[in-house]
Amino acid sequence: MTETTAFPPPEDPEGTEQPTADIVPFPLKKKTDPADPATPAGVVKPGEWEAELPDTDDPEADGLTDGAPVDPPREVYPPSVAEWMEAKDKARMPVLPDWVKLPDQRTAVRKWAIRHYSAVAGYHAVRLPLVYTPKICMYSPRGAWRWSTAIGRWLFDAEGKTLRLASVANEDAAEYLKLSRQRNDRVRLRGIVATIAGFVGLAAALT
Repeated sequence: MTETTAFPPPEDPEGTEQPTADIVPFPLKKKTDPADPATPAGVVKPGEWEAELPDTDDPEADGLTDGAPVDPPREVYPPSVAEWMEAKDKARMPVLPDWVKLPDQRTAVRKWAIRHYSAVAGYHAVRLPLVYTPKICMYSPRGAWRWSTAIGRWLFDAEGKTLRLASVANEDAAEYLKLSRQRNDRVRLRGIVATIAGFVGLAAALT
């Protein structure tokens, strides 16, 4: 008979153990709402977790970007009738301002208006004899001369004078008679307009 000898398995040399992974439980959210007395401290509600997200400001987090949003933006959904009416209510301007509706506001606005326009009237009343009247006396003759000259040139058709003189120099009687009739019609119409405007302006000044 042969005798069989069982040899034990060779032992691994020291320092060659294979590392194994440890199962780390996902940390639960330990913070509870102190305003909720029904939730005791240390009890986690179902579905509440907390995790540390990668910080994109960290220099080691190169290449990390925010992904596309899961939900589309709110603007793509058509607003409901309630939201539409609420937006219209906010954008609607009041018929009367608040200061008209409130008696104390009306009193405050009236006092401010009296104080403000009294100051404005006093400001111009002081400058009327000292500033405004000397300026009017200095500039009005020159302005009246310019105004009367422009009105006279328009009234007597001065812009067509060069054409009439040119037709006389060329001894073109037909052209001269045509321009003269046109000038007479213009002067007649413009004289009527100037007379009416003069009476209206005089009445307004006297009033």
